Amino acid sequence: MLLARTAPAKHAHQGVERRVHCRGREIFIEGKKADIKSPQDSKDRGLRFIYQELSLVPDLDIARNMFLGMEPMLAASLGVVDERSLYEQARKLLASFHIDLDPSETVRKLSVTQQKMVEIARALTTQAKAIILDEPTDVLEDQSRKALFEVIRKLKVEQGIASFTFPTVMPKYMSWATG
Repeated sequence: MLLARTAPAKHAHQGVERRVHCRGREIFIEGKKADIKSPQDSKDRGLRFIYQELSLVPDLDIARNMFLGMEPMLAASLGVVDERSLYEQARKLLASFHIDLDPSETVRKLSVTQQKMVEIARALTTQAKAIILDEPTDVLEDQSRKALFEVIRKLKVEQGIASFTFPTVMPKYMSWATG
């Protein structure tokens, strides 16, 4: 996990993970130089970004937020969502990342920490190799920060997903992030 002390340090490139690392201004994914020229290029290469500002739809439930625009379909030409599959996939994904939330819960009812967890789960609905979190804990209390970093640590240990995190306050994060 990369932790940056300041905003300019976000751009300091150093090798921090085997699967995804930076050298100079180049990004390497699984040992191969990634030529990234657009957001779609980064998505195609397994990079997922979670920004400081939440980007969930408050009046939708967790499952619909996780798969927004990628819903499993019964009849794609008719736009019929496979509800059973949607909630089952969301339930399995949340469980695999140790996120204890009900996929049918409306996002508006969640705490900020839980919403950040949903953002992570949404970022990982496709084949992610790395997640990049921009100041994910700036509005969280210490206990919530610990919970978020525990999920991130488990992603690395259990799923092999690299993470790059850029918090604004450093000292406490070092031990939480490295577990």
